[in-house]
Amino acid sequence: MKRKLVVNLVINPLTAFLSCRNGDLLESTEARKIVECMCTEAARAYGMQAQEEEGSWDDREKHVRIRSGFGRIPPGLDVQALEEECPRVMRVTAENISSMLSDVRTGCCTEIEYMNDYLLGLG
Repeated sequence: MKRKLVVNLVINPLTAFLSCRNGDLLESTEARKIVECMCTEAARAYGMQAQEEEGSWDDREKHVRIRSGFGRIPPGLDVQALEEECPRVMRVTAENISSMLSDVRTGCCTEIEYMNDYLLGLG
């Protein structure tokens, strides 16, 4: 779900701002740069969350969790994985318009504040 959140935070606002289909983002150098920046920020926020969670454990529990792999950023949430997932979803949904673009076109409220607030809260 956290990876899907990042994908939606990347694709939806860009398509709404540029008024384009999901796949059109693959053709834009500027969009790719924004994708990289957003994925880096999201991975940092997830890293901060993991670090905070690790800091709340006592020494014995921390040792057990670190040895077992718990408390680390899951591989699917690191920068590289997020940067690979966003274009993959853009390709798979290339002909779609995002829900945010649809909302903007119909004058409805978007979910951008809710999604951003969640990620911001992690950092």
